[in-house]
Amino acid sequence: MKNKILTILVLTLFISLRIFGLGTDISNSDAARWHRRSENFLSAIKEGNFSETYQKYHPGVTLMWINSVVKQTAFSYQLKTAGEPKSLENADYYPIIHGISKGVLVLVLGVLLIFQIKYISILFDKKTALIYAFLMAVEPYLIGI
Repeated sequence: MKNKILTILVLTLFISLRIFGLGTDISNSDAARWHRRSENFLSAIKEGNFSETYQKYHPGVTLMWINSVVKQTAFSYQLKTAGEPKSLENADYYPIIHGISKGVLVLVLGVLLIFQIKYISILFDKKTALIYAFLMAVEPYLIGI
């Protein structure tokens, strides 16, 4: 029971440190390109033009898949509610989709951390897994940003 509570606390710490301020943070110069490449990736998948799925060496394929799902969901939602989807060029829309994309990535990373905790517990022990998870949650680079 104690380990489950500690695991939940570490996961909460992991997610809360990353989710705070999403969409309001400063984007680097590549952020818009990564969104556009994800859109191009999704278009290539939809058209069955698999040679065009390679955009650049970054963002990675996993990120493009996740971002493509977010983009498609947002597009479908906008068609149903507003009738006209917004694009990345819309200054009001970009921070919203950027924040949602990053939020989904944080949740995916949280799920992956759960798997890591589980398998590190099997390989070593629960204490080692919790120490690892805590260090991942309070990663110095993340806190420094």
